[in-house]
Amino acid sequence: MSKVRSIVAAAALALLSTPALAKSTEPADAHRGGGTAKNGHRNGKTEAKNSKAKQKVKPRARRRPAAPFRGLVTRFSQLESAVQSNRQNQQEILSKLSVMHERLFASLGIAVPETPSKEHRQRVAALNAELRETGKKLAKLNEAVSGGLDRSLVSDSIKKLESQRSQLKRSIDAAENRDVGEKASLPARLDRVHEDVKQLNQTLTAFLDVGKRAVRSARAAPAAGDAPVVVAKKEEKRIGLDVEVTLASAYADRGNNAFQSERQNDQHFMLSPSVTFNIGETGLWLNYSSMYQLNGDNAGQLVAEGVGHEQDIAVGFNRGFLGERLGLSTYLNVVLYPFASKEDAGTRVPVVLEPAVGLAYSTFVDLGLELTWSVGVQDAISDGRFLYINPTLGKELGLTSSLSMALGAGLGVKVFHDPEANPDNQFDLAFDCEFPVKLAGNVSVKPGVHIGWTDLDGKSAGDEYFVFGSLVMALSL
Repeated sequence: MSKVRSIVAAAALALLSTPALAKSTEPADAHRGGGTAKNGHRNGKTEAKNSKAKQKVKPRARRRPAAPFRGLVTRFSQLESAVQSNRQNQQEILSKLSVMHERLFASLGIAVPETPSKEHRQRVAALNAELRETGKKLAKLNEAVSGGLDRSLVSDSIKKLESQRSQLKRSIDAAENRDVGEKASLPARLDRVHEDVKQLNQTLTAFLDVGKRAVRSARAAPAAGDAPVVVAKKEEKRIGLDVEVTLASAYADRGNNAFQSERQNDQHFMLSPSVTFNIGETGLWLNYSSMYQLNGDNAGQLVAEGVGHEQDIAVGFNRGFLGERLGLSTYLNVVLYPFASKEDAGTRVPVVLEPAVGLAYSTFVDLGLELTWSVGVQDAISDGRFLYINPTLGKELGLTSSLSMALGAGLGVKVFHDPEANPDNQFDLAFDCEFPVKLAGNVSVKPGVHIGWTDLDGKSAGDEYFVFGSLVMALSL
């Protein structure tokens, strides 16, 4: 052991006389001024002043042989820590770190590894540029969430992005925090990190595309009683026009098959076109819809009685709260029967006014509650006015990227102004199972199966329900 110590002491004394070691004994500011051109320009302003001061400073006493090694190691550790805290100046720090490595290797008498080539430094710069671009892409997805996109739609994507970002940081840190003996393998290691970044950027791009599709799919046309809509991204401009055509094998009017002739389960088809215009991003909307019976011997009689050929005109307002999880909707619907006969309906054009207000809350399931006051304007139909209380429950399950299954159930309670004159249809139930399908562009179709029930005076339970199918075709412009 004493022999080894003698050899190390002799080597240290010899190194102190070398020019390279003399450089290492200069003040720390001298090393600080020898970095990039930017730092050289900054320190050049005081070079003349410092040169005069150095002439007056007495030569320092020779330090112990171990001091130069400690100084180099300390400086080396400082630069290693700086790599962690300053990624934007990573190229400059790596250059300084390379110089410190060379000096330390020379002081220890170890062969200096080959200096990284210009091509290698360019790869490092490209790596930093890709890292910054990755951060921008991830920020865009977070901005979409803060701009109104429901976080639950892309929560899995965000978690995966954060996991990928952590993996990327570990890869970069592993390349930066290498041991001295591993410096020769630096280009190969950075090449591997470079490939990792490429793969992660491809993954990030794919996740961002998923986020964009989620924003587009979250957009919905506001209508009476709908949940609050999610505003589309700015680049997807719409004129706010939504067109729907519904074909159903029965007309379910609050638990009652309105087009029946003898029993609830009569399958008399209904065609219902609907047009909704959304006024910008104000939450206001206008809607026109109508209902026509396509088959059945009683079609003409129902038109004369003020049931068939119904015409609806509605104006409403939707507003979202709590990050669009809570929605408020209010509207006024005017129901007209312009083709009715005064002899059969009791008035020439029966008119019914239906102001309504609704609340919707989106959680694991979609909860809703709507209150409607239905008032017949003419005296001949005023006895049928009532308050309608309608709580609902819904859940949509994604099956594929373009197909989902929507389940719903609702309870209806009518509080009639004159219960004795209206013994039927005081309670109703509705069960819905629909399959929305997204087609090309803004076109979608929605087939469904439904069950309706209401209480009918003098009827058995088997005669109070009906099953029917429907198909909704929609276009958003």
